[in-house]
Amino acid sequence: MACEIKYVGKYRNGKEKYWCLTHKEKASDKNGTKLKECLSPNKSLFDKKSRFESSEVQSIKIIFPNLLKSKSFQILMNGKEVPGVFSIGDSLIEPQNFIGLFLAKLNGIKLEKAICSHCGHLHNDNSLFAITPHRKHLCHYCGHEFFCKEANVGSEFLGYFVIPEIQLKKATLEIKETACVTYDILSGKVLVDDMEVDSVLIGKEKLEIQKWISQAILSNL
Repeated sequence: MACEIKYVGKYRNGKEKYWCLTHKEKASDKNGTKLKECLSPNKSLFDKKSRFESSEVQSIKIIFPNLLKSKSFQILMNGKEVPGVFSIGDSLIEPQNFIGLFLAKLNGIKLEKAICSHCGHLHNDNSLFAITPHRKHLCHYCGHEFFCKEANVGSEFLGYFVIPEIQLKKATLEIKETACVTYDILSGKVLVDDMEVDSVLIGKEKLEIQKWISQAILSNL
């Protein structure tokens, strides 16, 4: 899909800011010059939209085949892989947004409907922003910044689904060379090698699931 680039104002330093409405990414360089294409490294994902209505979705799962060695993951919707962005309502939910949701729920962060005051879209917080409540948000749909009254963490999923809290069973699993992690979003279950546990033993170190998974996902940022 071709970039649709729009001027969205200036930064505090006076440099002009351009934004790609197609790929939800910055489209100007450090000098404020408009680019021919945006800076998104994930343009191809927007060519593979999987359209669903909320009533059609029975299960959503995030699967890390081996989180012990890789952060690569798959998104399964009703048991089938979603290869690109997830289109629902007026939302285009990217793979990183699923991970942001996982991090927030895993760390007991209360999610809210953060709505952009410029374009009205719901907002997703990802990476460290998914576990750090904050007032100022950058809308990836229109490229504008907006403020909420109170510090929060936003998720578009709340506009379409009821997301339960994650419940962990008190148990420890020893893992050696592989560790398949599955998060069943609509049930609130987290499985490690198909087992519900609240900690893992790696070598001689015992780690809580929350700490281990979060560190693995957020490493090398």
